[in-house]
Amino acid sequence: MNKDVLSYLCTNKKTGNMTRKTGIITSIASTVFIGTCFLLFSARTTIHEKTGNMLKEAILEDYEQRMSEIGGVYPPEENPERMVKEYTITTAEGTQIIIFPESIPLKTADRLMDQHMMAVYKPLNPDKVNEIFKSKLKNAGIDAESGIVYRYNGKRTYSQNDSTACSHASYRTAEAAIDYPQTAFVQGWIDYNIFTLFSQVDLLVLSALIIVAILILIVAVLPDKKKKEENMLILPAETTPQPESNPTGISIDWINHTFTIRETSQPLSKKTLEVLNLFIQTPGNQLTCQEIYQTIWKDTIPEAGKNNVYTHISKLRKTFERFEGYDIINTKNEGYQLIFP
Repeated sequence: MNKDVLSYLCTNKKTGNMTRKTGIITSIASTVFIGTCFLLFSARTTIHEKTGNMLKEAILEDYEQRMSEIGGVYPPEENPERMVKEYTITTAEGTQIIIFPESIPLKTADRLMDQHMMAVYKPLNPDKVNEIFKSKLKNAGIDAESGIVYRYNGKRTYSQNDSTACSHASYRTAEAAIDYPQTAFVQGWIDYNIFTLFSQVDLLVLSALIIVAILILIVAVLPDKKKKEENMLILPAETTPQPESNPTGISIDWINHTFTIRETSQPLSKKTLEVLNLFIQTPGNQLTCQEIYQTIWKDTIPEAGKNNVYTHISKLRKTFERFEGYDIINTKNEGYQLIFP
């Protein structure tokens, strides 16, 4: 055999082996990198979800403690889950009827009105709430610095009188009203490090990542006799599946409770966002009143469900006034349709 030909074949074989090894290493490295990013993102989401839940529990526990201190513990209601739309309170100024935006359980209404009254006579102490909050975070496996911001009638107070740590924290919860009418608001924050993040990694997903990396290694080293033929099969560009798009141009941020149109964000309540999302996800963007309340308020009686639909449709229409071409219009059969440019 010609020496030049033999040299060419040997060189080509070595190059092919090197290319194959490089491909294997690249595949495994890419899988590990992408998997690690996914795990850390999932761990971050878990920490944020736990933080929100722990804050709610801390606020509830603090509320019960303050009620006990002022002797405001009431005997249990016969039906605390009964839905109410109105609530009557009596103060030094007389009797007042409070109307909620939507029907809520009686026990929730009691707590909101208690918090409203206590904001004046027995206000929330950010330091005490933070003690409860930090303890619950530790029990949930989250080792982090924490703090509470309490706002009443526009004035903010901070746990440990620290007004700067919140702005540098790793995560801040949304500011949430704890009374009605809304005058008192609470926000929690935590500052955690990479070790806390790794402590929340899902071991099941980590095991799956390792298995996938091993499978890629096995598949990559197996001889592929049809590799050349398969590489020649190229899907024409015009038949390549295209990713689904959202024709409405509306994107929803569930964490911050906002939606965005043309790079302009607008805050909305969670329930109103759920109604908007239902229109976006429904083919034709058209829904009847019954479809809406049976999806979002399925446990509510029909009359209350309809009232909820009317309320949130009205909020959407009012919000869409600032976005040209967007509206919720009435259609036949007592239905509604989301229209957009």
